[in-house]
Amino acid sequence: MKKPTLLISLLIMLTSASAHSAGSIGTISTYYSTNNGSVALKLKEGFSDEAKNECPTYNGYAGISGDDDPILKSTLLSAAVAGKKVRLAVDGCENSWIKITAVYVTI
Repeated sequence: MKKPTLLISLLIMLTSASAHSAGSIGTISTYYSTNNGSVALKLKEGFSDEAKNECPTYNGYAGISGDDDPILKSTLLSAAVAGKKVRLAVDGCENSWIKITAVYVTI
């Protein structure tokens, strides 16, 4: 994927993120995916209390379902492989995961 396309995609995701969503900043330490397309992760630094409070059934992971945007999933995987710091916008739960709504990656 070319850089301009990736940047435009990221900007679209950022502008569509909920204004009231919580967040966490860190480096992805664990990346988990399923055959139905769901993705979950842990941050090396852990999640903020604000993010944890978004999901009463929180089990240590933040994630997205198989129905969510594949660009968001690709961005998370790319950041994990590159060891880049991410800022996650989260809002509510995805089962027992904190629901990721957007990701900011330092390039």
